[in-house]
Amino acid sequence: MIQSLLDLVVRVRTLSGRPLDDAGLDQMRQRVLGLSQAEATAQRNTLKRLLEHHAGTTAPNRNRP
Repeated sequence: MIQSLLDLVVRVRTLSGRPLDDAGLDQMRQRVLGLSQAEATAQRNTLKRLLEHHAGTTAPNRNRP
């Protein structure tokens, strides 16, 4: 779960033009390790939706912030 969330973070940051350097990746890894299972799942789902939207495979859900 942690690695898949980190992979998604790296992909989103790269696509947004703000890739993580080694220090940023280490910091993000520490943040992810501090998340509860529910928080990690929610973050992973949000990042997946962002990637799907970026790829044009789904429309954004206007009911979500």
